[in-house]
Amino acid sequence: MRPNTIKDSHQSTRKVRGQVMIFALAFVFFLLAGQSSIMAQIPDKFENLKVLPQDITKSKLVSIMKKFTSALGVRCVNCHVGDASKGFSSFEFASDEKELKTKARFMLDMVKQINSELLVNLNTSEREKLEVQCVTCHRGQRRPVLIGDTLMSAYSNGGIDTLVAEFKKLREKYYGSHTFDFGERVLIRIGSQIQALGDMPGAIGVYRLNAEYFPESSQNFAQLAFAHLEMGDTTSAVENLENAVKYSPEVPWFKMQLDKLKGK
Repeated sequence: MRPNTIKDSHQSTRKVRGQVMIFALAFVFFLLAGQSSIMAQIPDKFENLKVLPQDITKSKLVSIMKKFTSALGVRCVNCHVGDASKGFSSFEFASDEKELKTKARFMLDMVKQINSELLVNLNTSEREKLEVQCVTCHRGQRRPVLIGDTLMSAYSNGGIDTLVAEFKKLREKYYGSHTFDFGERVLIRIGSQIQALGDMPGAIGVYRLNAEYFPESSQNFAQLAFAHLEMGDTTSAVENLENAVKYSPEVPWFKMQLDKLKGK
């Protein structure tokens, strides 16, 4: 490469870096400006505080409210009277019109009691200090329910097809977040619950759904095998146990059950 070409290349690189830096600074300025605008719409003094300290600062209160919205996956209008499209200047923060605001206060008192009166008996050292927060239970959703409860409710309302549709909808929306557990054992537990209810086709439907996401789960294949066996389908039971042995040859129990079915 000729000297002039190297020089031009270095100048081009510096130019690009400069443009990136300008963009980054402009973006930061935009965020700060937006934050300042939002803060300006929030009153400096607060009325009708019943749980939070009367002398709480604006920055501290805003920080707490941000944690609420993040923990529950909601907006400020969830608890406060106002029009989000018009900004905070339209909000009546002191109003107790919304029932959810009363519930939020109750939850705050509950969290305070758990941390200050109950968990202190479990905290053996500062390093191991336990503390619950809103996000501990809510995990980004308004109602703090587990995925198993949600799916079993869907099953009760509409059967296996409704459960499958609900699972796929939840997975599309929440996968990768901390809201729900989508590991392979979740559907195995739910399938076992449905199996215990005597609905073998429903249980098999859950295990097959699980196989779409975990096609090498030996435990799932074993569950499928025993659901088929309860329906009297030995051929399918053997086929699924063979897959269980295939993917977990180190587990002797799968091989023992397979040999029993084959009469060995």
